[in-house]
Amino acid sequence: MDDLQSGKDTETSHARPDRMQAVLHFVIGFLFFIGCVMLLGGIAVVLLSLYYYGDASGLKDSEALMSKLYPQNLLLKIFLFVSSS
Repeated sequence: MDDLQSGKDTETSHARPDRMQAVLHFVIGFLFFIGCVMLLGGIAVVLLSLYYYGDASGLKDSEALMSKLYPQNLLLKIFLFVSSS
């Protein structure tokens, strides 16, 4: 109780992670990031397919989707950024 009154923090660890922990944290974070990007890219493809075709059957005709997106330059750039990043 005296430690709390004096304002000393006795529970926080000041040890830094070693190299293996840091690499593992980086790899897990990178895999999580890639998974999120793939998930959001898939959702973007489905939403754009639903927007243009009214159903999800347009996914197999991606050339038709891209040809419809080509005149709309900004929408095409957004679609390509989301699906490729």
